[in-house]
Amino acid sequence: MPRTQPTRPNPEKNPRRDPTAAGQRDASVNRIASHNYFLLEKFEVGVVLTGTEVKSVRAGRSNLKDAYGLIKDGELWLLNCHIGPYEHGNIFNHAPLRTRKLLMHKEEIRKLIGKTQQRGLTLIPTRMYFKNGKVKVELALAKGKQLWDKRETERRKTADKEELAMPGRIRAWFIRVWFRNPLFLLCLAAGLGAFVVQSGELGSADTMHRLQTAHSFWTSEPAVFPQEYPEFGVHGRGGKLYDWYGIGQPLLMLPADIVGTYIERLPIFADYNDDPSVRDIVVGYSTNILISVLTVLVCFRLLQLLNFSMSQAVAGVLALLFCTTHLHYTQNMMENNYIMLLTLSGFAFQYEWLRTGSRRALLIGSAALGLNLLTRLTTGLDLLAAAAFVFLALWFERARGRVLWEPLLEYAKTTLPVYAVFLLIDRIYQFYRFGSFFDTYVHYFTVEHRLQDPSLPASYPFETPFHVGFLGALFAPEKSIFLFDPLL
Repeated sequence: MPRTQPTRPNPEKNPRRDPTAAGQRDASVNRIASHNYFLLEKFEVGVVLTGTEVKSVRAGRSNLKDAYGLIKDGELWLLNCHIGPYEHGNIFNHAPLRTRKLLMHKEEIRKLIGKTQQRGLTLIPTRMYFKNGKVKVELALAKGKQLWDKRETERRKTADKEELAMPGRIRAWFIRVWFRNPLFLLCLAAGLGAFVVQSGELGSADTMHRLQTAHSFWTSEPAVFPQEYPEFGVHGRGGKLYDWYGIGQPLLMLPADIVGTYIERLPIFADYNDDPSVRDIVVGYSTNILISVLTVLVCFRLLQLLNFSMSQAVAGVLALLFCTTHLHYTQNMMENNYIMLLTLSGFAFQYEWLRTGSRRALLIGSAALGLNLLTRLTTGLDLLAAAAFVFLALWFERARGRVLWEPLLEYAKTTLPVYAVFLLIDRIYQFYRFGSFFDTYVHYFTVEHRLQDPSLPASYPFETPFHVGFLGALFAPEKSIFLFDPLL
């Protein structure tokens, strides 16, 4: 009897899994949410459902139109979400509008409590979908729109559709979209401001010497020329002259220094011997514009994280750019703006970790503050200020006991190793220059100046009393930061 091959089922008759359950499309979408609310931040949460509810959701019988989230007794709930009865259910079928529990980490719920307590902020579900066979809800932190906000949204949508419908207008539409973006306009203002105040010169002796240090990293030129001693420079290992600055700002200027050096060697600049040099122009313009634009982005991000409105955040960024000494430091290309950028970045990303639990954000913020140590060791105070900021943010959100100490412990475990790495880099650079891991340049500076002038007082170079030096910058009339404005 001949052998027969087993027949395979016809692929067309083999039932395929429902695309909604497979996570290929949403089970339910709250399309009216973006019309009624500004959706500020979105979260993915689980939801506790019965068996008949899961089957109804899979069948597309859920509706999020009138649903909203509520935090009660430390737990998150979904109210007014309509899930129709399962058509093949029995007497144990579910109630369509019952209150359902949402699943979210306690730490994240605690962060949401502080946000929802602000006026006008609420929790709105935007969609319900399947993920790995489980029902998930996308929950948005939302702020209600006023009638004029809705009209403006509709007007812009209509204008955009008409713009795209006209042939040859797509490029103009994209340009209009960019120029409607407040963040793009802020970056443009910052870049233009930095461009306008530049003269091409580096602005200060400190900046010129730091650029020369950067140049010495990749060329045979020394960090300090012999004719500049003793006004500048300290003898280090092997009797070689070194600058007394940190490595931070030279590293910042290093890429622009390399590019500017090669541009300066182009034949078109062969007869250009004026001051400022081509290299100085390239370094000054590119570095200052970059720092100004990044400062805008980071400052705007921090203000948004602190739940300031769009107009308030824009006003805050403009005040930083044009109502402080930021332009003065941009003009002189001093390291102060770089230090402020790194400090703001540290605060912004560490606060983002506090709000979202993102370890990546905490690492970025810690790295930004660690980079400050390479510029000035005294910026260690910024590290302490950031830690105090995180602690106070938790404290004012009424976090106590374990809820308070667990995130602080995680904060310490993540930030301290990062800070230690940057401190080690600074100490290695110190050893490379002066042969010591523990001394600072002040020790060698003092020794050399005493050799040149034995009459210097025993307290040199710390001759000013501590209270005068520390508080003078705040209250002394001739140099108070509250009275003195270098732009005048």
